[in-house]
Amino acid sequence: MSTVETKKRGHFICLRRDQLGARLLMILNCIRLSEDFGFDYLINWFPRNAAAPKLANPDELFSQDYMDRHFISNDEYEAMRDGAQPLHAFFQDKTPDRLLKHLNGGNHILLEEGFEVAVFQWENEEQIADRYRGFIKKIELNSLVASKMAEIDQAVGPSSAGSVSYHVRRGDILNEDPWKHGMWPAKIEPDELYLKHLEIGQPQMALVFSDLDESIERLQKEHPNVRGIKGLITVSDCTPCQQDFLELYAMSRTEKIVAPVISAFSSAAARLSGRDRRRFVDVLEPAQINDAYDRVADRFRGGLHNFVNLSEAAHVFSRLSRHLAMNDREQEGYDIGKSLLEAGTDNAFLPLLHAVNCIYLSQWQEAKINLDKAMSAPGLWKEDYASAMALLSHVNAALGDPIGARRLWLRAFWAKPHLPDVIVAGSALMERHRLKSGPDLTFDIKLLRSQRLPYIQRDILTVQRKMIKRKPVDFSLLTIEWRSLVLDRKAKRLLMDQKILKRIRTLVAQTSPDPGFDSFRGLLQHYVGRSKAARALTAEAIEAAPEDFLVNKRRAEVLWAANQPVRAIRHMRKLTELEPSNPFGHFMLARCLEQNEKPAEALHHYREAASLDCSTPAIHAALANCLSDQGQFDPAIEAFATASALAPTFQKFSNQGERLARKLANSG
Repeated sequence: MSTVETKKRGHFICLRRDQLGARLLMILNCIRLSEDFGFDYLINWFPRNAAAPKLANPDELFSQDYMDRHFISNDEYEAMRDGAQPLHAFFQDKTPDRLLKHLNGGNHILLEEGFEVAVFQWENEEQIADRYRGFIKKIELNSLVASKMAEIDQAVGPSSAGSVSYHVRRGDILNEDPWKHGMWPAKIEPDELYLKHLEIGQPQMALVFSDLDESIERLQKEHPNVRGIKGLITVSDCTPCQQDFLELYAMSRTEKIVAPVISAFSSAAARLSGRDRRRFVDVLEPAQINDAYDRVADRFRGGLHNFVNLSEAAHVFSRLSRHLAMNDREQEGYDIGKSLLEAGTDNAFLPLLHAVNCIYLSQWQEAKINLDKAMSAPGLWKEDYASAMALLSHVNAALGDPIGARRLWLRAFWAKPHLPDVIVAGSALMERHRLKSGPDLTFDIKLLRSQRLPYIQRDILTVQRKMIKRKPVDFSLLTIEWRSLVLDRKAKRLLMDQKILKRIRTLVAQTSPDPGFDSFRGLLQHYVGRSKAARALTAEAIEAAPEDFLVNKRRAEVLWAANQPVRAIRHMRKLTELEPSNPFGHFMLARCLEQNEKPAEALHHYREAASLDCSTPAIHAALANCLSDQGQFDPAIEAFATASALAPTFQKFSNQGERLARKLANSG
């Protein structure tokens, strides 16, 4: 397909870089959107840097006619990105008008995220999800795959009543970089949970699909009636890619699907089946789950040889460790973690996991050693690195270094502000008076303490009640306050979520009258599109508290948004007068000056901000960009290096510095 054709009319374009299930879900969503809105869809099947080499040949699955109509190359896709919008950009709309205008203007919509069923506010999710079961017929598959699907229908169809499919996710998560170095608590479930369900349910047909043959064999050993795809149809003439697809299709034919909490593979199968997949919390009682985890602990006590390899043991331990801590058995978790480390397990997350149990047992020095080890491992994931920084800040506070603790937590916050461990560690620091408003970070402690979150259970390494007794602080208020300094893109999307912003606005309005609260509410009014109310609230607040740093800062932002730059800059200048040693005042003033075409003065204040700051990567990156724009390349490279050192998992700062260094070398 030529890019000239695609400019005439917008398309839905789907692409994923990961495994089959996610890619299939994207296609199903594109089919649905295409039907409902009248615009065709395109598929970039194997994007650059895709992480699933066995999917590199789409003709193993699809017919040539289908690929000719819908597939585009990487070059074509990249040429079409200009003006394109991600699908989530339209989720806050109340009507399809803006989406249709975008597509009618020849612009495209990208589906790059893990939507199970992509639904807009004006639609009924249940009605839409029910249609997905018929979409497999709209994907034209090659003749071999189609014939094997017919065989599966014959093998499973007559006996589908009472049949159960189990998805045991392992494969690349255990054995391949970088996946083995990240924790997957929502994807990896211990075998003992599957065995418990088999024991209780006694299904007439039990099909197990896994990317690790040893997992199927382990379940078959306990339950001989368990079968994999090879026991259902002949797949010796199929490629690994075709076998994966046929397993997904076979899963969709059974009466029930039991799978991990998050799994695109089983989610796609569930969409094709028209039924929801079930998690273990849905199909097992709490006592049965506890019994299964006791058996996991018994397997560890029996020795690490009971696992396929050390990596499997580490990933299963990542599930068991939290369960043990929840039941006040952290000493057992500590002992298992120690044995895995001594055995030479090389998963980058393991020292971090072991440090958590050290914290519970007040083994502070050992916790620090393991957190340092985790953070020095090149394979540690961004989220885990941020968690490690947050937990190390907790450890440093316990070891008597409150300043280091505060600065380390701030680095974690700027990287991943909404990560549960960052929230809990920050709340613990605040409750113990280790995190205070000041030059490291300026905030209204009364405002933060007025807004609390429910108990956090998901996606958290620590057990919250072992870290802090109260509900955690809602640090999303800090994300709103200092959004230009936050690095995480997903966190920045908070400013696009009108529902959350309005909820926070309502909660803040319920507090006692206070200039700080009122000015923050004014900032929220600005973000929900009520500019007149924003100006009125911040004007009242500045009259009541003319010398307050944050009240001036919020007033300036609202005035800037109202296209009153002179008045906004006047309030920004006052920030530097009120607190000359506060880097955030200099930074905010520098941004306004830079956008108001006063680069020399902006550079002065960026330099002031950077000289006063020890923990905010975006301040140093802003200085670097300003220096670069003014031709001061050597100091710009140094500033990028500082930003990179503060946020080493964000490659963009080191990349920018390297590009600038190459430019400088080439010009010399």
